Amino acid sequence: MRQEATGTLTASRTKSTSPSCSARLDFLAGWLTLAVVLIILAGTLFPFHFSVEKTASHRVGFFLFWFMPVQKDWAGWLLNVVLFLPFGFVLAWWARVQGWKWLSRPLAIGAAAFLFSYVVEFLQLFVVRRGSSWDDVVMNTAGALIGWVLCERWGARLLRSAEAAVAVFER
Repeated sequence: MRQEATGTLTASRTKSTSPSCSARLDFLAGWLTLAVVLIILAGTLFPFHFSVEKTASHRVGFFLFWFMPVQKDWAGWLLNVVLFLPFGFVLAWWARVQGWKWLSRPLAIGAAAFLFSYVVEFLQLFVVRRGSSWDDVVMNTAGALIGWVLCERWGARLLRSAEAAVAVFER
């Protein structure tokens, strides 16, 4: 596992990590990221009633203006933040396992969250009972960045636990 004196992960692996354990952590991080992406897609696009004709009124003018401001309360914004927390966390974990430099992780995670959220909101333009707004994109991106912060704070402990579990499983 990669570790500094402060408990955060760095690009060099210590001798305690076996190559097979490292490969399993890479595999687990990738699958968790995919699982979170699929859960977000299922949760945001349900009930999967896509209709180009019935949703045409949402798509008038320049496409960047298709996202209408939707009146939301704090609970709606909080739900959007919470929805993307796991995305930011597992993406940060995957970036750690891959050995990305610390400064590149929040930029990549923020960009990935923004683009993924934009794609979700764009697809929601074609779902009959869904609304799309830039507020959602911003809150989703903020949620992913908070997930990155949580991973930076507690991710090393989680990776040590996962590494220990993989080592026990290998025995």
